[in-house]
Amino acid sequence: MNILNLIDTPVAIDKCRIFERLRSSNPARLFVLGRNKYAKSIALNFDVEAFVDDYTDEQIYMGRPVIRMSSLPSDCVIVSCVVEARPLTAIDRLHAGKAISVLDYFTLLRLAPELFEQVDYCENNRSDITANLLSYQWVYDNLADEESKISFSKVVQFRYSFDLDFMRGFSLRTDHQNFEEFVNIGNGEVFVDGGAYDGQ
Repeated sequence: MNILNLIDTPVAIDKCRIFERLRSSNPARLFVLGRNKYAKSIALNFDVEAFVDDYTDEQIYMGRPVIRMSSLPSDCVIVSCVVEARPLTAIDRLHAGKAISVLDYFTLLRLAPELFEQVDYCENNRSDITANLLSYQWVYDNLADEESKISFSKVVQFRYSFDLDFMRGFSLRTDHQNFEEFVNIGNGEVFVDGGAYDGQ
């Protein structure tokens, strides 16, 4: 795969319809998964009925109730503000529950970037990739194995488009983050963790 063939994927029609339900004169009941600055950004633009957080004892956030995921009504829209570590796990967990309409925060950014807080580690990604395509291509061309090339390409495609589907297939395994099965360090070789973290 040539990384220069960046794909600007369209937002799925069903997600566009959910977003339009939120903007209509008779909006859907809106719940937000998570309590962070991205959740606040949504609450500044829409009437949030409650925030969802299974890992706190707090009962109020921004003047709204904090509820458990199991308490979500089946006729609502929920936006996941899980943007780090396991955003797809959060989305999949929501889909596995009640028949609710689910959006991820990145989709909101794709549909109305002027309304919402930019994700810290993704701010200006698209302009950086566009301005430095040859440098990204150089990195891709100099990766030693196909798995690294595919992984790098998928991450760059996600950061270019904010389409979370490009992140399918990745898993968070902090105990193995630098030592995947295809990495073989031999005698006399040195491994250096350069501290790239989230790539910002």
